[in-house]
This record gives sequence, C-alpha cells and structure tokens, in this order.
Amino acid sequence: MFRIICLIILFFQLGLHAQNKVTDSLKTELKNAKQDSLKCRIYKELFFAEKNLDIRFEYCKAHLKLAETNLALPGKSKEEVLVFKKQKAAALNSFGIVYYNKGDVTKAVDYYNQSLKLSETLQNRSGIATSIHNIGIVYQGTGDLSKALEYYSRSLKIREEIEEKMGIASSRSSIGAIYNAQGDVPKALEYLSSALKLQEEINDKKGEGTTLNNLGIIYADQGDATKALEFYTRSLNLKKEIGDKSGVATQLNNIGSVYYEQNDFTKAVDYLDQGLKIREEIGFKNGIAESLNNLGSVYKEMGDLKKALETYGRSLEIQTEIGDRSGMAVTAMNIGQVNWTQKNWSKAIEYANQGLQISTELGYPEYRMNAANILHGIYKAMNNYDKALENYELFTSLKDSINNQTTKKAAIRSQFKIEYEHKEQITKLMQEKKDIKNEEEKQRQVIVRNVFVGGFALVLILAVVISRSFIQNRRKNKLIETQKILVEEKQKEIIDSIHYAQRIQKALMPSEKYIEKNLNKLKA
Repeated sequence: MFRIICLIILFFQLGLHAQNKVTDSLKTELKNAKQDSLKCRIYKELFFAEKNLDIRFEYCKAHLKLAETNLALPGKSKEEVLVFKKQKAAALNSFGIVYYNKGDVTKAVDYYNQSLKLSETLQNRSGIATSIHNIGIVYQGTGDLSKALEYYSRSLKIREEIEEKMGIASSRSSIGAIYNAQGDVPKALEYLSSALKLQEEINDKKGEGTTLNNLGIIYADQGDATKALEFYTRSLNLKKEIGDKSGVATQLNNIGSVYYEQNDFTKAVDYLDQGLKIREEIGFKNGIAESLNNLGSVYKEMGDLKKALETYGRSLEIQTEIGDRSGMAVTAMNIGQVNWTQKNWSKAIEYANQGLQISTELGYPEYRMNAANILHGIYKAMNNYDKALENYELFTSLKDSINNQTTKKAAIRSQFKIEYEHKEQITKLMQEKKDIKNEEEKQRQVIVRNVFVGGFALVLILAVVISRSFIQNRRKNKLIETQKILVEEKQKEIIDSIHYAQRIQKALMPSEKYIEKNLNKLKA
C-alpha cells in the first residue's frame, strides 16, 4: 500500500512538473506576444492547461476583458471584429466551465447560453456544438437525464455535419453514459463502443479515458468487478499519462467503489480518500460530494455510524448548495438508512421520503425502488403495517419492472461482452503482427544500412589503394621522364662532340683537288 501511495505521489510530482513546464512556456509566449488576438488565444490555452480553479478564473477574466476591449475600439476591420467575437464566445464558455466545477450550475448555464447565442450570430457551428454539449453536462450533473440526452444529441448532429471527429466521439460517449443511467444498456454499449473506436483512431487519449470509464461503469453495474477494474485501470493510466487530475480522481473513486462492493473496505477507503483529496485540491464540488457519499457508505458498512452520518451530512450539504438533485436523493436515502439502524424513526422517515420524492421527480425507477424499500423497513420496525404494506407494494412493482428490463437486456450485454472481448483479442493479434512486421522492417533496414556502410568502406579502401597506386605510378613516370631527358641530353652531347670532331677533322685534312694539284706539280 505504501508503495502504491509513493507511486501516486511521484506521478503527481511529474504531472505537476509537466503542467508547470507547459504553463511557463505559455506565460513566456504571452509576455512576448504583440497582437491582442494572439494573447487571447494564449489565455484560452492557459485556461485549459491550468488545473487550479481560482487561477483558471483569472485567465477567464483576462481573456474576456481583452476581447471586449478590442471590440469596443473603433476602426476595427470586419475580420478583426470576427476574431475577437469568437474569442469572447470562447471566454464565456470557459466561465461556464469554472462555475460548473465550483457547483454554481445557474451561472454555468447562463454563461454557456451567452456563449451559444454569440456563436449562433457568428454562425460558428463548432462553437455552437461545444456550448450545447456543455449545457448537456450540466443537466446530467443535476440528474435531468432527458434534458442532457436532448442537448448531447443536438451537439452530436452538428458535429457529424461538420465532421468534427473528436467532438463526435465525445458526444457519443456522453450519450452512451446517459442511456446506461436510464437502464438502456444496449444503446449505451452501441454509442460507447463507436466512441471508443473513433477515439483510438484519432489518438484522443483524454476522450478514450472517459469512454473506458463509462464502459467500466456498465460492467460495475452488472456486478462484473474484474472487467470493471480492468476498464477503470486502463482509464486511470491514460488520465495519469495526460496529467488529468480530475479524471484521475474519478477513476480512484470508481476503483474504490468496486472494492466497496467486494467488501474490501480497507482498499475502498484508501482509493476513495485519495480521490477525495485530489478533488478538494482542485475545488471540484460535485466530485467532493460524490467521494464523501461513497466514504459514508463504507463507514456505514464498517459499523462506524457516527462517522458515516457526519460524512453523509457534508455530502448532502454540498449537493444542496450546487443543486445536484440526483446526488441529494442517494445521500438522503443513505442518511435515512443510518437513522433507521439507530432507531431514530422520525429522521429516518424524513430523509427516506426526501429521497423518494426527488427520485420520483427525476424519474429514476431504481432510486424510487430503494427509497420504497427503506420506508417499508422503517414502518415495519415501527409496527405501522399499513404504511409498510403501501411501500412494499411500490417496491415490488418497481422491482418487477426493473428485473424484467434487466432480464431482456442480459443476453444483449452478454453478447456485447463476448464480441468486445473477441474484438480486443483480434486487435491484440493485429498489433502483434504489426509489431513483428515493424521489427522485420527494422532488421531489414539494419541489414541495408550495414551493407551500405560495408560497401562504402570497401569503395573507400579501393579508392585509397587506387589513389596510392596512381601517385606511385606518377612518381615512377616522372622519374623515367627525368632519366629520359638526361639520356637525351647525354646523347645530344655525344652527337654534338662527334659533329665537332668531324668539323675539326675536315678542317685539318686537305681536299682531294688540293692533293691532286700538288701531285701534278711534282710530276712536272
């Protein structure tokens, strides 16, 4: 356990270092930026790179102020006005994100709607789809699943029309989560599997992590702890890789919930507490309330009812503050159960009825069934058999309805599981083949490289040998030429000497006519 904690601490240190590196780089760019349009874009990037909500809020304000200041200046061209209006819409959307994470859903929806209207006037379809999707997130967080599904579907339609792949995958994943919450598992699996395939294709690791989490939830709901942990762990690793603290906290919370279902309370508290601390660090109120509620359930099962009530109370207080009605229903029922165990009848009935009322308003049959079952137990313990029977009948009717739906979907879920695992196996085999092919290609490249290097070395050696031979031959030829010149010079000297001697000889010897003339004189 200590080792796990050390690894998690190390991860966050590395993640924080990477985050600081990115934000420092962006801050440097912001300082050096000359154009306000560029500064606006950098403020937007800083917003998404930063994890602290208070700092993000400051980036929002600076972003919006800069955009509005430029829009108020006279003499701007149509292109410049368009740029700064888009930046204003982006800043308004960022405000919505901050307020939602702070738990102020009213302000969140207000800013999302402002961003939506501005994007509509600009005919910026990507911006329109983003705002609509974010409004869907708010409705999902407050438990209004039908509204959430409506907005997610509208966003998906626009994103499909403009072929925005990352957005399409995000919308499909969110729709899958809604269908699962509504109990329509076949549709949930259809949307989630298509989202995951697209996210893997475009290497959208953040989206892929979210979809893996949603698939994990489905397996957890069906009691398949092994597969749930597998998907949650895969999602956790991706969230760590990209430094998504909120996503990491969600996976730690979900893994803790699986261990809770397995009655491994030590591990459950460990993982849930880690997730809670991260959520408190980043100020994510919805998540804080969820973690507290889950921890309260663990304490209840461990028999520490005082700590359970205290933790549930903190959770309900935050849920009431932020308007999380779905969470309020669950937590109220949990508080009712603890009071039932303690025989605090009035409080038990008060909180159980609160849970039943909210569940009925939200249209959650499973929540209603649980609330009716709690009320049945309370009234039975109080010997109020009329009320006990009334709630028991409501409980059984809802249970039969839910069980029938579950039975119908069980075969489809099982088939999906087989198909999904088969698909995973095929993907692994294809990846292995691809890896083998890549390795063969690497080896071939190494051989080609070695042959090239060897050939080049051989050519170089031959060139050196030929060069040396050429130089030696040239030296020999030069020596021969020199010797030839010397011989020729000697020959010339000899010939010249002979010619000279001949000339002398000729000069000393009398001519034939001279001899003949003198002989004739003697005869006379």
